[in-house]
Amino acid sequence: MFEIGQLTRLPLGYVGESNTRRIEIDMSAWLECFPGATIVVEAVRPDLTKYIAATDMENGILKWVVSAGEVRLAGKGYAQIAAVDLDTGSQYRSRVVQTIIADSLDDFTTEVLDDIDPANAWVNRVLKAAEIAAESRDAAAESAELAKQAADESGFMQFEIGDDGRLYYYRTNNVDIMFEIEEGRLMVYEQA
Repeated sequence: MFEIGQLTRLPLGYVGESNTRRIEIDMSAWLECFPGATIVVEAVRPDLTKYIAATDMENGILKWVVSAGEVRLAGKGYAQIAAVDLDTGSQYRSRVVQTIIADSLDDFTTEVLDDIDPANAWVNRVLKAAEIAAESRDAAAESAELAKQAADESGFMQFEIGDDGRLYYYRTNNVDIMFEIEEGRLMVYEQA
């Protein structure tokens, strides 16, 4: 555990880790001076991307579980802790401290994991099936939209035998057309 007044650097872990490192910082001295303040960790990754770290506070201890996104690049970053009074907007800040993300064998690919853990291979197959299903859903939606556009452009045809025994044809412009066979010929009438 780190003391807020003694903080100079924070080792965040190794590239590729996810939710395995928990950094704990004793904030009790600050909370005595700033009761009710919200404690925030502002961080900068080695690629200079700024973010607010997801943290929890428990019994005066700030707990920061480092996510995969926070350790995706090896190198040195920075962090600063702030106590913020949300009512007044006043802030008290720590010194800027260096964060360190150590290099690892980050090219440890899914194929290697599949060989080691059959469950991982199963999960990857499920994820791939979900991806294919999503692509199929999108393709079906696109096909439905194209069919709708074609119907709107050319009209649809619907045939129905009316109560009078005649065959009716409907179009999208709502004009009814009646067909009859008279003396061996097909007769077409537009209904008003």
